[in-house]
Amino acid sequence: MIKKITSKCKNLIGNIINEVFILSGLSLWVAATYQINLIAAMYLLGVVLILFGLFLAWTRKG
Repeated sequence: MIKKITSKCKNLIGNIINEVFILSGLSLWVAATYQINLIAAMYLLGVVLILFGLFLAWTRKG
């Protein structure tokens, strides 16, 4: 029983941690671009959100 619970928790954390790292890396990239130029950061944020949405749709199919 406890092995099942720990296994499910481990799988859940393993699935979430990848997306957390991706989001944190992309947010730092957008923040650095914001320091350079506001308009470029807005375009980059739009592209990042579109690509991340496509990534989530592609990985959640299976």
